[in-house]
Amino acid sequence: MRALASPEAMESVLRRALAAGIHHVETAPAYGPAERYLGAALASLAVDQPAQRSTLVLTSKILPSDRKSTRLNSSHTVISYAVFCLKKK
Repeated sequence: MRALASPEAMESVLRRALAAGIHHVETAPAYGPAERYLGAALASLAVDQPAQRSTLVLTSKILPSDRKSTRLNSSHTVISYAVFCLKKK
């Protein structure tokens, strides 16, 4: 689920996902402000519920020219992977 409306919406979605047992969050720069909002939500969660925060696995798509995603502003490991689009002949 995308939470692009506000940082508060992203935090609400993240907390509901954790409560439902979801511990993998996938994002990408193409999702607009979502990565920045997720970074803010993760920071808030780390203060309020550090044990919950430590259970999350984060993945972020990156462009082949990027080295890492800095929009998450996270001190935890983020699995980043490049996405290549091949043109069909």
